[in-house]
Amino acid sequence: MIIPTVEALDISNHAWRIGRGHPPAAKTVREAVMAITQAAYYRVNVCAANRDMEEMPQVLLYAPNDDERASACRFGLPAVVEQPADSDEAGELIRTWRPHRGENFVICAGQLGNLQTQHCEILFRALVAFLSRTGVIDGLQLIEGEEDLHYFSHRQVCDVQAEQSGIFASRLDVGRWVQAGEELGQIYDGFTGDIRMHVIAPVAGLLAVLRREPLLCAGDLVAQILASDIACQHDAVQQRPEGQQNARQAS
Repeated sequence: MIIPTVEALDISNHAWRIGRGHPPAAKTVREAVMAITQAAYYRVNVCAANRDMEEMPQVLLYAPNDDERASACRFGLPAVVEQPADSDEAGELIRTWRPHRGENFVICAGQLGNLQTQHCEILFRALVAFLSRTGVIDGLQLIEGEEDLHYFSHRQVCDVQAEQSGIFASRLDVGRWVQAGEELGQIYDGFTGDIRMHVIAPVAGLLAVLRREPLLCAGDLVAQILASDIACQHDAVQQRPEGQQNARQAS
């Protein structure tokens, strides 16, 4: 059972309420979706990042069992990220599915409100590969390419935050590997156009999330890196001097 995220129902309900004054029964639809999907063994929730961020296609697991860990690799996506069950990012569907028999997956890709055909193609191939490899559908002849799959725990997720407000710009694409000390982008002064900060990667790893909304405030998320080394990621965060952020002052 593959469905888009039901969290979007609240947004649609709000838009309907403003435009027509008679909102649909979003709660009823949500409850019906949850009831139907509980009967499936494989359950996949497909969602996009928010409007500010672009996310590379990846599989998220919440407190998974061994079967879910093994099955997640069948998507063939570049990253599988394991999160704790009480993570704030776990959606309503995952919490509802957890007590029921079966395997649960969340696939995040792209940017909300922006059609990105490359991500769509990767996601389509991943879903077809999963359905074929699990035996849900047969008769397909997959083009088996070399898959570069990496498994990460939640301790390897490194958030890069802005130290100053301004306008952020980056030439990088999500899904590429970055080195510690590599420049992720720049923060410009909104009035003068001068560079205020060079945003620097604190660790080496896979660039999973990158900010696409230019306007930002101090403390906003700029990027998320899946660190290739747990100890390196831990040290980069814990040994940072007081007041120092993951960016350097422009010279």
